[in-house]
Amino acid sequence: MKITDLIVDKEFESVIPPLEKQEFEFLEESILKDGEVYHPLVVWNNTIVDGHHRYKILKKHPDIKYRITEKNFKNRPEAISWICLNQLGRRNLSDIQKTILMGRRYSAEKESKGSADRIKKKTDKDFPVGQNDPQGNEKRSEAHQTAIKIAKEMNTSPKTVRRAEEFVNGMDAAEEVLPGISKEIISGNIKPNKADVRAIAKAPAEERKQMAKNLYKKLTPEEKELRKRKRDFTKSIEVLDQTHMPSADNKIQPEDILMTFSGASENFISIISHYLDYMPELLTDPKYFQQVKNAIQPVKDFIKTLEENKPSNNISIAK
Repeated sequence: MKITDLIVDKEFESVIPPLEKQEFEFLEESILKDGEVYHPLVVWNNTIVDGHHRYKILKKHPDIKYRITEKNFKNRPEAISWICLNQLGRRNLSDIQKTILMGRRYSAEKESKGSADRIKKKTDKDFPVGQNDPQGNEKRSEAHQTAIKIAKEMNTSPKTVRRAEEFVNGMDAAEEVLPGISKEIISGNIKPNKADVRAIAKAPAEERKQMAKNLYKKLTPEEKELRKRKRDFTKSIEVLDQTHMPSADNKIQPEDILMTFSGASENFISIISHYLDYMPELLTDPKYFQQVKNAIQPVKDFIKTLEENKPSNNISIAK
């Protein structure tokens, strides 16, 4: 099989996160230096499923050595699922790119018949049904089992997998009314709130264009700082989740945790203050003010317990 025999499928190509100009130039320079493409192009029925960037370089430099490997898939969705899984396993990806690949993979595997037949029944025990999970007979549906399978492989939750698909649907809906925006999202040139993207696919058609335009909205310095504090807080929690508590297996010290506590306190105050400034009626309306007090009561209880030096597992900041 020759390069000239290969077909580029736009849908398959769009699944693969694009390389930045500098990344593509570096890849081209590396291939020209080696005089050979070491990773083979992977095709299905003469259609490229992996190697689109290498294919472009080979079209420009036909004298470069290359190999072609063929794969067999039952259908297009199975091919798309394989492309997503292959990309997730090989590349350094941003959070958004991982979300998109996970969402597209979930959609593809739901479409591909028999994708959930390989899931063992015991996976239901690994992920108990949550508040937003399908109930009753739907719980054991192919879609639910597929979400469980992907969640286990990605070390996440089925809910996150389903939300990834909703994000992709929202991004595709935005692309329909505002061509080019999906590339901006994938590349990271704009970093919209994921919930705002998911909402576009669920909105009436006449509202989608404005909602898509809103994704370009520039954040105020205050909003940027708030998002930074949220990210820092989330990262600090992730560090604790990964390291757990000090032990012989890790080097985390009490001072490290105390710094996390300090950052968490600052973030808590900043986030609450931001929303109270944004919506002052939460303080001025007695009905809402009581709910505000109820919301932060667990924090007050927790602090009281610490001050009394009587730690208790029954006290929790989050309810």
